[in-house]
Amino acid sequence: MVLMMAAMTVVIIAQVICRVVHGSIPWSEEFSRFLMIYITFLGMAYACRYDQLMSVKFLQMSLPELGRKILYAVALFIQIAFFSAVFYQGIAIMQTVHTQISPALRIPMSLPYSAMMVGSVLAVINCLYLLIFHIFNIPVSFSPEDKEGTA
Repeated sequence: MVLMMAAMTVVIIAQVICRVVHGSIPWSEEFSRFLMIYITFLGMAYACRYDQLMSVKFLQMSLPELGRKILYAVALFIQIAFFSAVFYQGIAIMQTVHTQISPALRIPMSLPYSAMMVGSVLAVINCLYLLIFHIFNIPVSFSPEDKEGTA
């Protein structure tokens, strides 16, 4: 994701410089938009892995330990269902746009739309990872800086 953000930044800066000197990079906006789509969906999967998706912890913290565990497992099942729905919707969209070509980059539109499916599959895998560790009471590190993965 860092490389994608760096590439997007370089292309946008180059486009700005070219516009100042009365030139243009015709594919820069489309390229940046497609990278942003991938960054968004890969970031979603990354956030799943480290349990960083937006949530309201008030209810969870007000419950006893068993209630917290049950609520957390239910929340993970809901996330898995949501990401599965996004995946299947991505398949439907890809079937619609698979013959279209992007105007500037001249790539199949199925490539940028595949970000939905890639991100959703990774998010489901990460949610299942958290759910399995939660069910079997295995400690999980939620810090991306921890290289070992478990505490």
